[in-house]
This record gives sequence, C-alpha cells and structure tokens, in this order.
Amino acid sequence: MSYVNLAALPMGLQLLLPAVACERLLELRLSRRHARWAMARGGVEYGRRHFPFMAAAHVGLFLGIPLEVILLHRSFVPVLGWPVLCVQVLVHGGRWWCVRSLGPRWNTRVIVVPGMPLVDRGPYRWMRHPNYLIVAVEGLSLPLVHRPVVHRRQRGRPQRPTAGGELRPVPASTDLLSRRRKTGARHQNRQAHHHSEDARGNLPTSGAQAAGHRLQPSRRR
Repeated sequence: MSYVNLAALPMGLQLLLPAVACERLLELRLSRRHARWAMARGGVEYGRRHFPFMAAAHVGLFLGIPLEVILLHRSFVPVLGWPVLCVQVLVHGGRWWCVRSLGPRWNTRVIVVPGMPLVDRGPYRWMRHPNYLIVAVEGLSLPLVHRPVVHRRQRGRPQRPTAGGELRPVPASTDLLSRRRKTGARHQNRQAHHHSEDARGNLPTSGAQAAGHRLQPSRRR
C-alpha cells in the first residue's frame, strides 16, 4: 500500500483528532508564555532530556490512531466508544482545572520557581500531580474510541465487506438462517445416502437369491 486514504477515516475521528490537536497547540503556546514567566523569576527546569521523548510519544499517538483505524478497519463500537468519549471530556476538563489552579506555574515542562509555596487548591488538595494522571488516562482511552488491538474477533461469525471496504460481521439472523440451510442440506444428503445403501443391500446378488425372493410370497400362502 503506497498511500493511506484519509477519506476513509470515520467522521467522528475527523472531528475528534483535530480538536485534540488544536488543544495541544493551545497548551504549547500557553506553556511557552508560562516558561518565560518562570524563567524571569529564576525558575529551574528539570528533565529537559526527557521532553523530546514525551513529545515524540504524543505525536506517535496522534499518527497511530488514524493509521490503525484505516489499515486494520476498526469500527465504532457504541458500548465502548461513547463511555470513552465521556472519559475524554472529563480528562480535558480536568486538565484545564489544573491549569486554572496553578496559574502561570502550570507548564508542559517541569520548571520549578525557587521559594514559591506548593499549590493546595483545586485538584491539588487531594493529589500532588493530578496532571500526570490526566495525561495517562487520556493516552490510554483515546485509542479506544474506535476499537483497538485489544478487541477480540468473534469466532465463527462470517464477515462481509461494506461499500467502504470495512469488514463487518454478518447479522446473527442471516448467519443463523444460513447455518440452518446448511444443516438441512447435510441431513438430506445423509438420508439419501442411507436410502441408497439400503436399496443396494436389498437387491439379490445371485440367481438363487432372486429365486428365493420370488418363492417367499408362495411359502407364506
């Protein structure tokens, strides 16, 4: 496959992924502004070497989700997709709760301003690093919107390609009717085979047996 047809991406992901990407860009812009504020007050950055790997992981997540959906024909499963979307709404709301609680001290990087007290408002009243938990939950739940690798295909259920090339299981009623027809056909073939064997077994194989068959009615009389 020389190219990936992005038009095959479901409309829901065509709206969800750009929305999350735009939020990421807004976070980066806000992070740069807060970094200038912190550095002007003697802020010290920790884990600078780790930041490129974290950024690469986020980029890989955004690239891997549409590729998996298109190449592996993932579909939206309502019983899983809608709860996961609700989780996404909650984690994004939680992230901006953290931003509001920390103010200019919030950042995508780890920058500590010496001498400033710990924040004890918002979610920081109960957790020391709630933003880390939010990022982890978001990264785990976002790929679940369109049935990821953990989905197990039902055994024995035939699949039929749709107009868009996606494989979907045949409805249970159609599958049951097909199985009943196959079972009935096998039963009829088995009965015909038994009848043919019985007919061959009742035929006389010699002239004496044929004469015996003809004399049996007279003996009964």
